[in-house]
Amino acid sequence: MTNATYRLEVAFDENVAGVFTVDGSALDGTDGLTDVGLFSGTFDDVSSDAQDPYRVVVGTDNLMSQTQPGNLTVTVSRVDNPSFWNPNNPASPLNSNVPGFIPMRPVKLIATLSGVDYSLFKGFLRHATWNSTTRACELYAEDMLLWASRVYPTIASTGTITVGALITLLWSFVDPTVTPICDVGITLDDFSADGTRSVTDLMTDVLTVDLGTVYVNGNGVPVYEQHDTALTRAPAATIAVTSQASEEQSGIDLDDIFTRASVEKTDPVTGNIVSTWSALADPVFEHRLGRADFPPISSPYVQDGGALASELVTQGLEGKQPLQLTVANIDDTTLLLMLQSPPLTVFTVTDAFGGSTGNGIVQQISQTISVGLHQAEYLMKSRPQTAFTVSGSALDGTDGLRYP
Repeated sequence: MTNATYRLEVAFDENVAGVFTVDGSALDGTDGLTDVGLFSGTFDDVSSDAQDPYRVVVGTDNLMSQTQPGNLTVTVSRVDNPSFWNPNNPASPLNSNVPGFIPMRPVKLIATLSGVDYSLFKGFLRHATWNSTTRACELYAEDMLLWASRVYPTIASTGTITVGALITLLWSFVDPTVTPICDVGITLDDFSADGTRSVTDLMTDVLTVDLGTVYVNGNGVPVYEQHDTALTRAPAATIAVTSQASEEQSGIDLDDIFTRASVEKTDPVTGNIVSTWSALADPVFEHRLGRADFPPISSPYVQDGGALASELVTQGLEGKQPLQLTVANIDDTTLLLMLQSPPLTVFTVTDAFGGSTGNGIVQQISQTISVGLHQAEYLMKSRPQTAFTVSGSALDGTDGLRYP
């Protein structure tokens, strides 16, 4: 197997630098809370204290869940100083710094392969749990979407604005030094925020009707992709089951099937319903499977409600659980693929044994890293632009999704 080296870095000294604003006023002057990119302190390399394994998860477990923070979990300990990693030990050197061992400290995990660094995670410590029996501490960190969930902006009416421009605007309240990587997305009639909802909630509200996805990449930069980007993306590589992927799981589930959908456009001020749309599958599906209603969408951001309702039914008729592939560092090519492939990457899957073949879109990546083994589990949705088969039967045919 091909191996990389891994570096865990945590910063315990100084505050995060930069201006963090709410309702237009700065908190604590110029030393506010914001992204790792604005951090002015020193990162400590604590890799030697890390126990196997590192676990990194990024992406969404459901394509209809458009924002989920990525996370890193790792256990750390120090044999020659068992209380070193106890957050509540005032004598720990970690607490001799300012502000010390507290939540929201910047965390990074970096892999190095052939002299090149690949950032796997960049975020903030959410919680740490030290155990007196093991003298070890579990660190759990989340990416910048954690900060986004704790920022409540006030935004005057923007007028007509695309979703991509809106994501960039919202992120400026979280970290003005980081520019998101954004597609255009659908165009909204207007947007405003009154300070009662977080950036994450506001993005989710909009993405519910846009059907796009936001995630934070390994460098800490938010990425927004509109609904149809991955549908036309060229496959990054071919993954062969049994040679590259050690395990494959695929299935069907009645609970994932929806035959009807309803969409409402509401007035942004009064909340009154302005327009309604509905879509239903061919009656043959309900005769075969029974009726199942997609959770209704009611939003002032709805644009083409008819197309949105139809798209939801199209997706709801699939009833197919995401394909799960487990890939390991069997060679340089495969390891590099794991280090460089973010969510929404497209892979071609071939499986001569199980019969699965075709293109799939990565929804979520769960990486487990220990000595000599780097393993990635890909949760993949079949891409309807091309035939995707399991045991010789087509999953989605050749008709692609056409929203927006």
